[in-house]
Amino acid sequence: MNLTADEQEVVAWLSQRNMLPSPELVERVVAHPNGLGWLEQSLLALDSPQLFLGLGDLIPEPEEPTPIVREATGALPPVIIQRQIGRTRADGQLQSYVALFNDRFRTLARLVRRDPAMRDASGLRQVDPDGESTVVGMVAEVRQLQGGRVRAVLEDPDGRLAVMFGEAD
Repeated sequence: MNLTADEQEVVAWLSQRNMLPSPELVERVVAHPNGLGWLEQSLLALDSPQLFLGLGDLIPEPEEPTPIVREATGALPPVIIQRQIGRTRADGQLQSYVALFNDRFRTLARLVRRDPAMRDASGLRQVDPDGESTVVGMVAEVRQLQGGRVRAVLEDPDGRLAVMFGEAD
């Protein structure tokens, strides 16, 4: 295997420290803007010296985001537009179901946005992961988790968003 000059530099740097890197680690260090500096900082964070060094040893597992808990703003009664069971004219083609979803989503979004608290609702792709957001989405999935928590997946025409609810929510 032929290594580039940058890759050889990374391998030599780690060899001086008695470490053998994985190919993925070498690629990541070479691609990083401050490659060897980032690698040195990552090595300082290791709990113990290692002979074989992989990318997973340096990059921590992503932390689960901390949920933001807010009081409910109010209970709105459900709005039933018209029962559509038996009246759907989807022909089994994916595009037909997509068009049906988009049509129903637009209709429901207009109804929901009549509420003054929902006028500034954004799409799921514009959600700030570290802040509070108001969105309009259709529930695609609901799953009960251990400890009384509930995981719901919302969909809109642009994406999907998983939302966690605790017992008190």
